[in-house]
Amino acid sequence: MENPAESRRDWLKVVFEYHEKFNCNNQHFQLWQQGNHPKILLNPKYTEQKLNYIHANPLVAGIVDLEEEYIYSSARNYIGRKDFILNVEIIDFGAQIGYILM
Repeated sequence: MENPAESRRDWLKVVFEYHEKFNCNNQHFQLWQQGNHPKILLNPKYTEQKLNYIHANPLVAGIVDLEEEYIYSSARNYIGRKDFILNVEIIDFGAQIGYILM
């Protein structure tokens, strides 16, 4: 927002300052949605549901047309693409142990 070349900087400032007013935890702006709701991934079905939800977020937001097109998504790993940013140990949902970022 401090970069004069950023064409949206005035609009961004208005939006972030507006949302800051409604949360006393903020000092100047609110960029991210407040709230942290951790979930314990105890069974394969629930873990797979959460993973699918995460993979679908960029698609639902209209950023990409396919989940695996989002460059930062592990969906690429799950379909076997090799052009991923983050190496991920794929979860075997039949024998779920965990989700490990390498």
